[in-house]
Amino acid sequence: MMGQLETVLATSSPDLAQVSQLKRSLEEKVDTLKLLDAEILNYIDEDSAIAEEIEQSDEFKGAVYAAIVRAEKDLPGVPTVFVT
Repeated sequence: MMGQLETVLATSSPDLAQVSQLKRSLEEKVDTLKLLDAEILNYIDEDSAIAEEIEQSDEFKGAVYAAIVRAEKDLPGVPTVFVT
């Protein structure tokens, strides 16, 4: 989905509706990841490999946020919505 957003933004006249939809979908996916990470951490040992993987998912979330910010920068009419 991030690749789709980057592709759309790379065009000479990006479709605002498509950018808005992709941006919102990315935001929802990050929110879902946060919830799942928190729930999984409740059931595992903090020193487990899974816990380390969850901590590393922050890098992925950072990349998603960067794509969202780029959409906002390139198309100022796209509102920011970060649900926590």
